This record gives sequence, C-alpha cells and structure tokens, in this order.
Amino acid sequence: MLSEWRGKGSSRMAQTTQLCAALAVIGRKDLAYELQVLNDNDVYKMSKVFCREWKDKAFDLGFSRKEVVEIESISSYQGPEKASETLEKWRERQSWKEDDGEVLCRALEKVDKKDLADELRKDKNSFIDGIMRLRRVAYMLTLEPGSKELIGQEFLQPPKMIINNQEDLRSLRDDVGEPCDEPLHVEMLDVWCRSREDIDLLREILKSAKFDFLKHLQLQLQLSENWKEELQSLVQTFQPGIKLPEVHLVLFGRNNIEYDIGHVGKCLFEITSQFPGKMGLSPCNIFRSHRDVQRFVDALKACKLQLLGCPRVDLHGHVDLLAPLITDCLKIMWLNQCNLTDDDASDLTCILSKCHGLQKLDVHCNKFSMDGISDITSYLTLEHFPNLIRLDVYDMGLDAAQVKEVVKKNLPHLKETETGIFKIT
Repeated sequence: MLSEWRGKGSSRMAQTTQLCAALAVIGRKDLAYELQVLNDNDVYKMSKVFCREWKDKAFDLGFSRKEVVEIESISSYQGPEKASETLEKWRERQSWKEDDGEVLCRALEKVDKKDLADELRKDKNSFIDGIMRLRRVAYMLTLEPGSKELIGQEFLQPPKMIINNQEDLRSLRDDVGEPCDEPLHVEMLDVWCRSREDIDLLREILKSAKFDFLKHLQLQLQLSENWKEELQSLVQTFQPGIKLPEVHLVLFGRNNIEYDIGHVGKCLFEITSQFPGKMGLSPCNIFRSHRDVQRFVDALKACKLQLLGCPRVDLHGHVDLLAPLITDCLKIMWLNQCNLTDDDASDLTCILSKCHGLQKLDVHCNKFSMDGISDITSYLTLEHFPNLIRLDVYDMGLDAAQVKEVVKKNLPHLKETETGIFKIT
C-alpha cells in the first residue's frame, strides 16, 4: 500500500536532499537536520505517536480531504498505524515547509537573486509543485556566475544518495546520461530494485556515471516470481572489469516462492568473485531448510566476503554450517532472528575465531540467556577482536540493566547508545 501511494507522487529522489543541502549552505543546518530522510525505525516511532490522530496529521502535511479518504480506504484493513506510516513516508519524499522555503528565498535575496526567490514563492503552498520548482531553481543557480562558490557541488550532489523506486532510477539514469565530464560527488549509494527493469536501469547508471568518489554501494533486491531473470540481469550488471568499491547485496525472497538455491548460489558466486574481500551478502527469506543453507554455503565457500547476513534463518544447532564463509576478510555479521540459544554460543565463537578483523556483530532477537550473552561477550575482547566497534544484543527478553552490566564488564570500550546497542562513541 505504501509503495502504491508513493508511486502516485511526482516528486523525485533528490529534491528533499537538495533543500537540505541548500539550507545547510545558508547556515540553517538545524532545519536541514529536521528534513533528513527518515529511517524505518523513525517511521515506526512516529507512527506510534501519530496513529490515533493520523487524519489531523494528514491535513497538516497538505493532503486534501479526498486524498485522506483514499488513504483511509487503502488502509482500512491495516488500521490507523499503517495509515500514519504512509503519511510519514509521504512527507519523507515530499517535505516542503513554508517557513523553510521562506528561509531559502530570503537567502537568495541576500545574494541579489530576488528574481529566483520570487519564482520560488509563486507556488509555495503546493508541496509537490514547490519542490519541483526548487529543483528548477537549483539548476538555474548553477548557470549563474559565481554560483559554484555560493552553493558548491553538494547542492545537487549529496554525499549519500538513496534510490528507492523505479522513478528515482529513471531520474538518475536520465541525469547521468547527459554529456558531463564532472564525476558525481556521491560517497554512498543505497539502491532498491524490485524488478529486472530496475536492475537494467541500475546497470545503465553504473556504466554511464562517473562515481569517482563512491566508497560504498548497497543494493537491496526484492526477488519476484521472475527471480531467475532478475539474477541473470544482476550478473550482467556486475560484469568482470567493473570498478566499484565495497558492495553489499541484500536479497529479499517471498514466502510463496521456492528458490533453486544452487542456481541462486551460482549467480551470486559470479558476482562476488569480482570483489574479493569487498563484497557483502545477506539473503533474507530465501532458505526453506538447513539443506538450502548448506547448498548456499557450498556454492560460495571460495569467496571472501566482507559482510555475511543470515537474518530470519533458523540456525539453532546449525551455526557451524556458515564456517566455510567465515574468513579473515569478514567485518560484519548479521545473525538476528536465527533462533540461537546458549547451546549455539560456543559454535558461534568457534566460527568467529577465523575473523579477528570483525567490526560489527548483530545477534538481536535470539534466545540467549544472560549466560549466553556472557559467553559471547567474554570472547569478543579487544585482545581477540581489536576492531570491534558495534554489538547488537537487544530484544531477547532479558533485563536491559543486566545486559548492559555484562557488556560493560567484558567490552568496556563499547558504550550503550540505545537499549541493547553498544558502539564506540
């Protein structure tokens, strides 16, 4: 429902980010911070706050009464909490506060761009039109003498770029397809693909754009019933010779689809072999049995992964199946919701003995007792894991104060930033 509603909007991925960058340039980072893209956890928290008064919130965000009725109809079977989540996601993409826009207009006037400020003010009461107008103003600014000194490259090219639907992919494909010798000043690229067409668009982008500053690419792929074609397109996208930095690939399967794990593993091997020590894999809802896990590992055991995730896979009594994928290149491991108990703690520490460069370990939503937490953290000491900077051990039904005490005792260099999340601060 959320994806369908978002698809009806005409805004583009970079528009809110452009406004944030512009506000930061004119010294209003406080406003820019308020407009930053919300993550899923933020949306969840906000939905809890606004779920009862979601209609009022909708009107505050600029929805018409007709649009509110439509959301209510779509969300009727999921309740007000889902409707509120829809509102917050819509605001994430199309945020345009009148006060914030006026701040930008006044800043333009100060640099003798009153004509542009007037142009921006014409339709500021419309969220979508206002942001589209802002995009045009941004491009107009780049043509003005001295504009680069005024706004810098960051105005149009934020360090982190999030592309979460096909409209965004087409937009970026069209932008990079225009003749330009300047590289994109993007350091992190986070892309969602939900079809073969999405992957094909990504391939065009990677071929055309100059990502000289790119440090990290995260690709999240939702496999459909045409998953074989999608994986084949993915293999074609990451052909030999492609130059990319760290690449993390997250695969999401569907409950009603059976996957040929041998075929999946073969395709992923072709991709990961192009990035030794720089590739991360996290299959989610792909495996249907421990045999599937074994076949997946067998297909990839020659690869050196930087990240390995097996979320929502029942690995109780079978953690050792992952051992062939654990090497000294591994930096990040996600084993959340894997039904792990204290009986699995020793097997977990055993396979981790191969990766002393481990930086992040996520084992939240498992069934460890305090003894299991103690066993794991007492092994993850600075002596064995000098690079460990994060540990997630929340949502296990344990006393938060006791968990904090155990982690503080065994890993004193990590500080609790949120309940059950410990980091180097």
